Amino acid sequence: MNNPHRMCEEAVERLSGLEGFQLKRVSSWYFTEPVGYREQAWFVNGVAEGSTLLAPLQLLENLQKIESEMGRVRDFKWGPRTVDLDILFYGDEIVELPGLTIPHPELHRRRFVLVPLCELVPELRHPVLGITVKELLTGISEEGQEVRKVEYL
Repeated sequence: MNNPHRMCEEAVERLSGLEGFQLKRVSSWYFTEPVGYREQAWFVNGVAEGSTLLAPLQLLENLQKIESEMGRVRDFKWGPRTVDLDILFYGDEIVELPGLTIPHPELHRRRFVLVPLCELVPELRHPVLGITVKELLTGISEEGQEVRKVEYL
């Protein structure tokens, strides 16, 4: 929260060191307007692409471990946090398990996810909605979801 860009960089470093996970690419970083609880500082968001030998639940557990090690405390929904790591897609698989839904059930509504995701994989097709990431982004309003590319880093 004090240095969100550095926290994002550290999360990527930890992700790249995760056994069974190979980091491929990381998007640019973006300042993003908070969604839900709006009385807080803007966030820094980005998207990482990788391949993994981990099953979806194993990957989730590892991401939550990274969050915990980096000081994540879940005080309340949409509140300030040190880091938030989500699984957006898992190839073209559809996963519905207690505590885990893939593709991420809100990604198609969130510009702060779609803008960096579109930077990496604009033609990736959502396996449930059947349209590309680029089409998802085109169809979403900017109102209340401002996203600005971090240019100074």
